[in-house]
Amino acid sequence: MSGFGQEGEYDHSKRFKKGLKYAVKGQCMGLINSNGEIILPIEYDDIDPCKRDFVYIFKDGGRGVFSLKTSKVIVPPQYGDIDLIKKGESSFFIAYGKDYIVEEYNENGKVMRQGLSICGRLKE
Repeated sequence: MSGFGQEGEYDHSKRFKKGLKYAVKGQCMGLINSNGEIILPIEYDDIDPCKRDFVYIFKDGGRGVFSLKTSKVIVPPQYGDIDLIKKGESSFFIAYGKDYIVEEYNENGKVMRQGLSICGRLKE
């Protein structure tokens, strides 16, 4: 996923957060660090700040989550909506998919619970 931002890899960049910049090429966005290294490939429709060290990523109508701390996509951009839940120093994500199916991811991208119905309650 990492690489150096070579001339022509993106059209322009602008300030994002935590020393990072948006890198834009055509209609696609990614993230680069202050050295021009690509930390999030330039293939997303949109990128929005989230709390803590996370950003929301959007691609082909789906929403996901990228970790700035680990430079990894931890929730793939295939969900209609995602909630960030903070519990002490930890965070987890509730991802809402099609047909009201819910999945829970921890902050490292591990699926903790899968195929839950939105009609039921998430239990610990």
